[in-house]
Amino acid sequence: MNKFRLGIVVKGLILVAIPLVFECAFVAIMTNLQAQSEAAAIRAEHAQEISNLINDLINELYTGLQSLRLTVGEFAPGSAHSVRISTAKDKIRRLMELIGSDRIQDQATLQAVSRAVDDGNALVARAEKAFARGDEEEEVRIRIESRRFAERIITPELIALSERQNAISAT
Repeated sequence: MNKFRLGIVVKGLILVAIPLVFECAFVAIMTNLQAQSEAAAIRAEHAQEISNLINDLINELYTGLQSLRLTVGEFAPGSAHSVRISTAKDKIRRLMELIGSDRIQDQATLQAVSRAVDDGNALVARAEKAFARGDEEEEVRIRIESRRFAERIITPELIALSERQNAISAT
């Protein structure tokens, strides 16, 4: 009789243990999936922030380029130019922080854009001086340089970086 009773206890434990093991496995799997989805969401938000910053930067750079293409009689970038340069540099700095040092190619792209922004700033300073002196020949040279400058500041690499971040965010 004691053997029979022990068998019932063992059978009862088995009946309780099997569903309990499955529930524990299910909870572990669900916890793992939740952690993976949260990590994916963080990566997507990060990529979206980078993409948005790049798009804002490109817009800022296009706007800045317009000040280099004004006609001689209209040239007057004033304080808006300084604010635009400062904003662009801040966005580049933030992008470098977000991208991190492990992505060397993307860092190099942003450093090239930063150097181009500095060159553009120098170009505008030259244009302001030429305009103040009334040096039309220098103004023509600067306008010619500014046309080629657009290719240096908004590079295919910068656009590709934005597209890669959009793809990560969409995934």
